[in-house]
Amino acid sequence: MKRLPAVSYEIPNKVLANMPSPLVTVRTITFQHAPYIRDCIEGVLMQKTDFPFEYIIGEDCSTDGTREIVFEYAKKYPDKIRVITAGKNVGMTENIRRLILAARGKYIALCEGDDYWTDPLKLQKQIDVLEKNTNIVITYHDALVIKDGKIVNANGTLCEDRKRNFTGNEIKTGINIITSTMCFRNVIKKFPENYYKVFNADTFLTSLLGNYGGGIYMHTITPNVYNAHSGGIWTNKSKIERELKSLSTPIELMKFYKKKKDLEFYEYFKRKTQIGILSIIEKNLTFPDKKFLYKILIKYCKCLGCKNSFYYLKKLFIRT
Repeated sequence: MKRLPAVSYEIPNKVLANMPSPLVTVRTITFQHAPYIRDCIEGVLMQKTDFPFEYIIGEDCSTDGTREIVFEYAKKYPDKIRVITAGKNVGMTENIRRLILAARGKYIALCEGDDYWTDPLKLQKQIDVLEKNTNIVITYHDALVIKDGKIVNANGTLCEDRKRNFTGNEIKTGINIITSTMCFRNVIKKFPENYYKVFNADTFLTSLLGNYGGGIYMHTITPNVYNAHSGGIWTNKSKIERELKSLSTPIELMKFYKKKKDLEFYEYFKRKTQIGILSIIEKNLTFPDKKFLYKILIKYCKCLGCKNSFYYLKKLFIRT
């Protein structure tokens, strides 16, 4: 049996030669998504556009059949699909990194392997808007959540006050834009390392994009589908686990904006971090939860300030 390279590599295809300048790159990261990946890929392939787009899939050495399905599609659509993989699992962070580096489009659209698009004109509609509005950096729309085969939010995932256009500064706050609905300008030529250290990469990405322009909500696009399943990186965690892991996001954004000398948003994410820490401390935490928070406070002690960190640690271990 042929041994596959441990380092990342791209499966041979005709995309690079036959499509030298794709207008859009669609990116999918996938791992252990066998029940969902066909719907994801088909939702991208059904797009009707008057422009060329490439489809890059980062397959992270799945063992449940996902890998074989992705390779099957890559063989069937060598003029459209590029697959980047490795002989071993590299983890979500590196999977995202290698797709970012490989993307060539003027615009980027995202769809993770357990989600899928339902509107065949989704890309065309979003690109039409972006091409006409140079001050806009991102377009987005709503999505439905499916759990155990049933729709759990018939009115959509976004609350009504989020179904609107946003200014760049509003987007910089990291507003909730559903990953699989994003289509944005490929303006971030080098992502800061902070981006690769967070649990909520979509929030960090949204904030970064806000530095380049505003956003338009597109009510004319049929909502995408998000599969809420036990294997999901978000849905398989308890509420407190999500809160603890999500602390890294405002902390790293705080560090990013401090380095950028953007005092307004440094202070904004500093407040979010402080509110998040104090909110968690007030909960009835288990010892493992306290230990996890302790590690965060120690890790980011310098960033949070020694005095603040000592205060948080004191509240964490002496509260009744």
